[in-house]
Amino acid sequence: MKIMYAPWRGSYIKDTNKTRDKKSRKNDCVFCQHISESNDKSNLVVRRFPNCFACLNLFPYSSGHVLVIPNEHIGELEDVSADVQSEIMHTTSLVTQALKKSLHPDGFNIGINLGNAGGGGIPAHMHVHVLPRWTADTNYMTTISDTRVLSVDLYEVYDKIKESLDELCERK
Repeated sequence: MKIMYAPWRGSYIKDTNKTRDKKSRKNDCVFCQHISESNDKSNLVVRRFPNCFACLNLFPYSSGHVLVIPNEHIGELEDVSADVQSEIMHTTSLVTQALKKSLHPDGFNIGINLGNAGGGGIPAHMHVHVLPRWTADTNYMTTISDTRVLSVDLYEVYDKIKESLDELCERK
């Protein structure tokens, strides 16, 4: 079996070390800071909803990588109320619609990484990843040169997604 290393993840893990403990406090959580702050564009928050919000991932795997995050500091999916779970899934659906309209991807990966072993970079605050994908968008730049190729500027993507998501929410 061949092993491929991704050393760029090491610096990310060090940066989020405070929130890796499932029992970490709310005031140490970057997501909870986004909830209490009002500077949405600098925090990449594209839209707020009653019980969750959508924001661009500061460390995206692809252009337009959005996180849907509950307002409550909860690490386990089963601890999120059914109403909030429903809102999170509805928001995820709205985000995919906005991404289709603004970035025209060929598909999506949608997932939740629970716990450290499950790949959760911030396991104390559960969140949903929405990754737009394009045919043949994978490459080895991240692995071999500590470089991620993103085709669009993060704030340009923010503006496009926010506009599309705002339009969708105003229609409903």
